[in-house]
Amino acid sequence: MKPRICGKSLYHHVFAWGNDRHPIFKSELHYQYYLDFLAIIAEQFDIEVSAYALMQWHVHLFIFDRDNNISIFMKELHGRYAQYYNNIAQRVGHVFGERYNNRIVQSNLYAVWLSRYIHRQAVEAGLVADPKEYYWSSYPAYIGLRQERFLKKDVILEQFTYKGCTKQNMMKQYKNFVLSQKNDPVDWGKTYQRIIGDIEFQNNIIKKIKQGRISIIDKDHTFSLLSTRLSVTKDILLHPHGTFQRSVRHQAILMMRNEYGLSITQIARILEISRFTVMVVVKEK
Repeated sequence: MKPRICGKSLYHHVFAWGNDRHPIFKSELHYQYYLDFLAIIAEQFDIEVSAYALMQWHVHLFIFDRDNNISIFMKELHGRYAQYYNNIAQRVGHVFGERYNNRIVQSNLYAVWLSRYIHRQAVEAGLVADPKEYYWSSYPAYIGLRQERFLKKDVILEQFTYKGCTKQNMMKQYKNFVLSQKNDPVDWGKTYQRIIGDIEFQNNIIKKIKQGRISIIDKDHTFSLLSTRLSVTKDILLHPHGTFQRSVRHQAILMMRNEYGLSITQIARILEISRFTVMVVVKEK
């Protein structure tokens, strides 16, 4: 399992591919439905969408997760879209092949470069000469060609402001930046870094992880692993009744501690129980 960093008030670069690299979108209606789901579900889970690019085989999102809802947000977004897609195509099976990928991104210059990378996806793929010609990205909204009420552009555009600068000036400067041939300080397509930012930012995130203020655990994936290994449902692990179900949860606690290497605090947060309860089980063993 690839560790996933998540927590409150973090900016994420999220990207996901179709199953076996098959197309995710086969018609304009598919793209539009995904955008509709994105707008509705982002509001539902208090997620701010700052940039996006929907490509035929993959998607890129730049989002701000205020309340550590990224896992449930992505599960709902891609679950809803997959259900719609399968119904329309009269098929069954996975639409998105692998777990979505995410990186934590510093909301300064790095976020600006990330938005440029996202907005140039269609150009780099040879689909258009100018990113404004590709409808299924947020770039046209950034340069004033259309309105998208759910899009939160300020974190990017405000980095192009100066005294007396108007909104039109910011959009023009951003347009020039995206169209320029400047060298990106990050190779977004190849980097394996999970934290993108300056040294101070990276160290601060690592410090919060060690303090337990930011998690590197995907709760949904952890429950999936435990449920498969122990042949029980997530509900039993969270709300056991009777001696047998409690003994199963004890097994889950020991597995997370001894096999997955999770801390007492992490286990307590995943199972929504007190640290004391976890410590009792670990010490009994």
